Formats: sequence, structure tokens, C-alpha cells
Amino acid sequence: MPYQHFVNRLQGLACLAGPLVSLLAALAFLAGQPALEGVLGYYGMLLYIPLYLAVARVIGRRLPAYGAVCVSLGLFAGAAGPLAMAMRVIYVALLRAEVPAAVSAKHFDAALEALFLGHPEFVAIGLLGLLWPVGHILNGIGLLRLGGATRWSGVLLIAGGVSFFAAQALAIGLPVFYPLAMALLLAGAAPLGWQLLKGEPVQR
Repeated sequence: MPYQHFVNRLQGLACLAGPLVSLLAALAFLAGQPALEGVLGYYGMLLYIPLYLAVARVIGRRLPAYGAVCVSLGLFAGAAGPLAMAMRVIYVALLRAEVPAAVSAKHFDAALEALFLGHPEFVAIGLLGLLWPVGHILNGIGLLRLGGATRWSGVLLIAGGVSFFAAQALAIGLPVFYPLAMALLLAGAAPLGWQLLKGEPVQR
């Protein structure tokens, strides 16, 4: 079988597994398990890298320049996303070690602000995390521009990216918009992933 055959199937699997594992991470957050959220979210974010590549490839067939932008931002976002999830695990480790700033903060967001956001070098890195929801929004716009059967996937990816940005960047309705974002991204990526997994051409 040709190389691209295996690539398609692996990317299809990632389109299903990445959003699903990330949704489980969001549910772990709701259950008050930041360490489990961090571990699941870390692997979920890594699986989004081949997802970005798969979506950008579909977009790039008809919109090559736009697809190139999507794949570039997707790779940057894929590198930055796991960092945010790793911070959950680091916070729990600091809490268990009874580091004063972590203990006094009582919850992750306050600990993150106390321990990291006061340092400009961390802020410079952390801002790259904004590329994660932006990447989904751009992918969704690209699928919308293609029209056809990918249109609804585009709408769902845009909605998922906006929901994630609202929850994580703006801290609006975090217990609602965080899991909602992951569910929307799963719904948007699943049709593409299923077609790639079955070896079918993506319908446009």
C-alpha cells in the first residue's frame, strides 16, 4: 500500500482520538481532577497536530495559500497546546510538594497567575497558546469557503474555537464552554476523520 494510504488512516484516527481524549480531559476538569485533565489533555493536544495537517490538506487542494497558513499555524498551535496542559500536572506536583504559592492559591488558575504569569518570559511563551483556538477558527473558515459537505464541519470547528477561547482566554463560563468546545470540535472533526479512516476521499 502507498505511503499516503497509511498517512490518511493515521490522520483519520487522530481526527477522532484527539478531540475525544480532549473531551475526556474537560470532563476530568469538571470532576475536579486537574492532574488527570492535564495528562489526558496533553495527549489530546498532541493528537491535534495530525488533525491540523489533515484539515489543512483538504483546504489546500482548492485554497493552497490559505491551506499553507492553516498548516503553519496548526503546527505552532500543536506545539503550544500541550504546554498549557502540562501546567495542570506541574500545578498538582507543586501542590503535593506544598509549595506555598500553590497551596495558598487553592485552584489552578490562581496558582498559574501567582507562579507563572508574573514572569514575562513565561507570558511570551504562554501567549502562543492563543494559536490553538485561532487555528480551529481558521480551519473552520477554510472548510466553509470550500462549501459542500464540509460546510457543517467548518461551522462546528469555528464554534468550538470560539467556545474554547471564551472559556480559557476570557474565563467566561469555564465549566460550560470548556467541555462544550471539546464536544463541538469532536463533532466537527469526526466526519473528516471517519472518511480518512475508511480510505474514502473527503467530500467537499
